[in-house]
Amino acid sequence: MARGSREAAAVRPGTRTIRPAVRCARAGGRDHPGMTVESSRGGGEPTAPTEHAVPAEQPVPTAHAASTRAARKDLRAQRRQRLLALGYTLIELMVAIGILGILTAMGVSGYDQYVERARASTAVSELLDISQRIKTFELANRRLPDGLDEIGRGGALDPWGSPYEYYNLQAAKGNGQARKRKNLAPLNSDYDLYSIGKDKRSVTQLGQTESHDDIVRALDGRFLGRGDQLDPAASNQK
Repeated sequence: MARGSREAAAVRPGTRTIRPAVRCARAGGRDHPGMTVESSRGGGEPTAPTEHAVPAEQPVPTAHAASTRAARKDLRAQRRQRLLALGYTLIELMVAIGILGILTAMGVSGYDQYVERARASTAVSELLDISQRIKTFELANRRLPDGLDEIGRGGALDPWGSPYEYYNLQAAKGNGQARKRKNLAPLNSDYDLYSIGKDKRSVTQLGQTESHDDIVRALDGRFLGRGDQLDPAASNQK
C-alpha cells in the first residue's frame, strides 16, 4: 500500500503520459514509436511525433577518387624510376671502378718500368765512373787495381742494393768472376765490371736467364748496358 501510495502521489492530478509504442486512438489505432502525448488538467492535443534524424549517405566523390588513384600510380611510377636510376648508377659505378682498376694497373706497370729504366741508367753511369777511376789508377800505377777499394769505391752498391762486381783478368783478382758472352767469348780482355741487376742473380755466361738483367761493361769498355742487349757477335778488338 505504501508503495502504491507513493507512485500515485508522484503523478500530478490531471496528467497522463503515453509512452512510445502506445496505441493512439487519434492516430487511427497505429503505433508511433517515439511519440509522447501529454495532457494537462484541461486536456490537450498530442504533440507531433519526434523522429530521430538519420544521416544521409555522403555521395562518393568520383573525381577526387580518380585523381587519388592517378596520384598513387604516378608515385609508384616515380619509385620504379628511382629504383631503375639507382640500378643504373650502381652499374655505372662498378664499370667506373673496373676501368679505374685497369688504368691503375697499367699506370703501376708503366711506373715500375720507368723506375727500372732509371735504375739501369744510374748503374750505367756509375759503372762508367768506376771505369774512369780504374783507368786513372792504371795510368798512375801501371797496373790494374786488385779491388775497387784501391780506387775508393770498395763496397759501392748498385741501385738495387748489391755491391758492384770487379774482376782483374790480368791478375785474376777481384770480388767477381770472368764473364763470357753467349758464344763463350770473353766479355773483356782487361777486367770485368758489372752489376748483378734487379734479380740479384748472375752466372758466368750472359746467355743464361739469370744474367739477362745484369748491367755489364763489355768489349773492353765499348759497351755498357744490360747483358741481354749485348751483341754476341761483337768483337773485343778496338
